[in-house]
Amino acid sequence: MDHTARTAQPADHAQRATPVLRPASPGNDGDDGRRTHGRRRRRIAGFLLAIATATGGLVAMAAPADASTTPRCSASYLWHKFDYNGDAALSAAYRPWIYSWTQFHYWITTPIARYSDGSPRWSCWMGPGATGEPVKALQRALNACYSTYSVHWVGGHNLGFAQLTVDGQFGSKTKAALIAVQRYHGLTADGVYGSQTATHMKFKGETDNDGLSISNYCHTLDG
Repeated sequence: MDHTARTAQPADHAQRATPVLRPASPGNDGDDGRRTHGRRRRRIAGFLLAIATATGGLVAMAAPADASTTPRCSASYLWHKFDYNGDAALSAAYRPWIYSWTQFHYWITTPIARYSDGSPRWSCWMGPGATGEPVKALQRALNACYSTYSVHWVGGHNLGFAQLTVDGQFGSKTKAALIAVQRYHGLTADGVYGSQTATHMKFKGETDNDGLSISNYCHTLDG
């Protein structure tokens, strides 16, 4: 499949461990006090260890389970693809010029990460707090293919939410819109963009078939 470039977590709330600090046993200021201070130091060390353990658990859970193999989205990319299966929505809108079995070229823009050699990697993840071009690509896809404005796009699905401001900020509205998309496609509705979401959702794009060019078009990453 030809690719042409153009420059353009789920977070579970882990319950924080709260150590139980019992009152120190009364001791004398003499030799017995030295042992009492040791017990206090051990209790303080235990308390700090519990906090570190709980904090470490939260940090580890901030990224998807496959974060070690799935990098964060860092850019956007224009993919040149070929649809081998035809598209029912396109056929319904443009028959008799295009039929459901017609194969055609299409271009879509998606968030990406990059391999070490600089080539694009479609499988990446991002969630609330992310910024930049990959978030803009996601917001444009949500607007064109799933918001109330999607009625103007071939292949769009109106899920009832208003268009997002394309500001490159993954905030609460972007998360809510993404959750609606995930529910629509029967995915885990966690508001985090990852490989499963990238595989199932549609992105803003255009298509060309025997001279018929359609720019207001939504398509999945692969045909």
